[in-house]
Amino acid sequence: MSRCGVGGWGKPANSSCTMNYLVPSDSGVYWCESSSAAVSNSINLTVTGGSVILQSPVLPVMEGHDVTLSCQSEDTPSKLPAEFYKDNTSIGSEPTGTMSLQHVSRSDEGLYRCTIRGHGGSEPSWISVSDLNITAGPGDTLILPCRFNDSRPVIVVDWDRTDLESDYVILYRDNQFDPEGQHPSFKNRADLRDRQMKDGDVSLVLNSVTTKDNGIYVCRVDFFQPHQGRKPNLFTNPISTINLTVAPPPSAGAIEGQEHQGGESGGDQDGTSAGDPGLILGLAALAVIVLVVTAVVIIIIARRRLLQKAEEHVY
Repeated sequence: MSRCGVGGWGKPANSSCTMNYLVPSDSGVYWCESSSAAVSNSINLTVTGGSVILQSPVLPVMEGHDVTLSCQSEDTPSKLPAEFYKDNTSIGSEPTGTMSLQHVSRSDEGLYRCTIRGHGGSEPSWISVSDLNITAGPGDTLILPCRFNDSRPVIVVDWDRTDLESDYVILYRDNQFDPEGQHPSFKNRADLRDRQMKDGDVSLVLNSVTTKDNGIYVCRVDFFQPHQGRKPNLFTNPISTINLTVAPPPSAGAIEGQEHQGGESGGDQDGTSAGDPGLILGLAALAVIVLVVTAVVIIIIARRRLLQKAEEHVY
C-alpha cells in the first residue's frame, strides 16, 4: 500500500491524483482518505496489456556495445513508424520502428518505452549497462564493488548473476543472510565486505573463484519506507553491474611439458637454471678473456724465440 506521489506513482493535485502511462502493474484497488481519516469508496482499476511491444535486451549490456530497440504492434506484421522514449523523454522517432543505440555507456541506462500512432504504447523496459570488467585467475579472492548514496536504512542487499534465473548469489535481509534460494555454488564462498554497510559499501567478496563463476553480477538494494512496511522490493533498478571473467587453469599437458623441459635443462645447486641469460653472458665473457690471455701469451713466447735466434746469429 502506498500514497499518491509517494510510492513512485501518481501526481497529487488538491483532492485528485493523476496517473500517466498506465501499465498492467498499475492494476489494483484505489481509494482516498481525508485528513479526518474519512475513507471513500474503493474502485478496482484493471490495466490490460496493449498491442505494442518494445523488444530490448533483458540482460545487462556491456559498456561500448550496441543496443537495438524494436517497437512492434501485434495488430499488424508491418514495420510501423515509432516514437522512442527514455525516462519519459522523447529520444527520437524511427520510420521502421527500430532504433540503434551506438556504443552505450552508463548514461544510456534507464527506462525505455515506445509508442505507435493509432496503436498505443508499450510497457516500460529497463536497460542496464555494465561498466566494469574484472578478470581473475582460478582460486583468487575477489571484491566486486557496489556502493549506494542514500541515508535511508537498507532492508535488503541482493547480489544476483544474470544466468542463475531465480537463484541468487547472496541475499542480506534485516541484518542477516537469507540462505533460502541461494545458489549452491556460492554457499560459504560469498559474503559482504562490510555487513555494517559503512559509507554505503555493499561490495561482494567472492572466495576461491573458478571458471564456473563467469558471468554478469548485479547489485541491488532496497530501502525501508514507511508506506512499504518490511516487505522488500526485489525489482529495484541495479546500482552496479559487473562482468567477471575467470581465466581457465593451464592444461595438464602444458604443465607436464614445462616440468619435462625443466628436468632436461637442469640447474646448479643455487637454483639457477642452465638457460639463465645472466649465466650465459658470464660464460661468454669468461671465454673472451681466456682467448685474449692465450693470445697474449703466444705473442710473448713467439717474440722471445725470435730474440733468442737473433742473438745466436750474432755470436
